[in-house]
Amino acid sequence: MIREQNSRPCRRASLGYHLAAVPAAAALSPWLAPCPSPST
Repeated sequence: MIREQNSRPCRRASLGYHLAAVPAAAALSPWLAPCPSPST
């Protein structure tokens, strides 16, 4: 992606994309999720 400098719509789109992509990646890839605590 070509980064547009000082472009508010581009920055908002990028922020929205990353806010949606990070939780989706964590849900789809188990190794990205936090490790469960070991039971004692």
